[in-house]
Amino acid sequence: MSKAQITIFIIIGLIILGGATAYFFLQEKSIPEARPPSDVESSVTTFMQTCLQNTLSEGIKSVSEHGGYITPVPVPYVTLGTQDVNAILYTRGNASANIAKDNIERELSIYLLSKLDSCTNNFADFTKQGLTIETIPAQTNLAVTIYPDNVAVQADYPMTITQTNSKYGLKTFKTSVPAKLGKYVDIANALIEEQNANPYQVCISCLSKSALTNGYLFNLIVGGNNTYIVQLIPTEINEKPFYYAMVMAERGEA
Repeated sequence: MSKAQITIFIIIGLIILGGATAYFFLQEKSIPEARPPSDVESSVTTFMQTCLQNTLSEGIKSVSEHGGYITPVPVPYVTLGTQDVNAILYTRGNASANIAKDNIERELSIYLLSKLDSCTNNFADFTKQGLTIETIPAQTNLAVTIYPDNVAVQADYPMTITQTNSKYGLKTFKTSVPAKLGKYVDIANALIEEQNANPYQVCISCLSKSALTNGYLFNLIVGGNNTYIVQLIPTEINEKPFYYAMVMAERGEA
């Protein structure tokens, strides 16, 4: 190969390399830098997170008092005296059935959605500040997830915020409440399984052992028709007691 041919190949290689470098340089330049949120966006986001946290806390209290439901559904449940406690009776034949965590998540999501307008108060405080906030209710979606140590919510709530000549768009808001609802649902389900293994009597030893192991107190309220309500009382500060009802089988019916 002659020196002239080598020189031509080197020149072609430099042109290709230069073109590739220029291409990637221009591509990087064309990607806009992430804009930090404005004061308006930050204020609305904080407001929405607080709104969701407060409403979610109310919902957690309600599902805890009603055995996993916000309000008793048209299935058997047991009422605890004059208190606002109606624990769902989880039955599987004459035995108790497990408490479905995904049902509780669905209950909380529906509750949050129903309270969203009253929670935001149609953004009246922001209207007083000269802002106009328009939402798209048809595109609103809420999803609650229960973890052992907290309950999280993601709200897709598209909105347009107008301030004088500026417009901002927000859609997704995420937050959580440090509640151990998931922990106590798991404990309740473990106790229900133990009760099913010995359905003819209340397993006090099971309750005592679980309470000692998991660090909670319990209260047992015997009802009619072989039913009773178990109240799991957390020792952690600010945790809500969790109620659920179980059925005790009669001899020959289990």
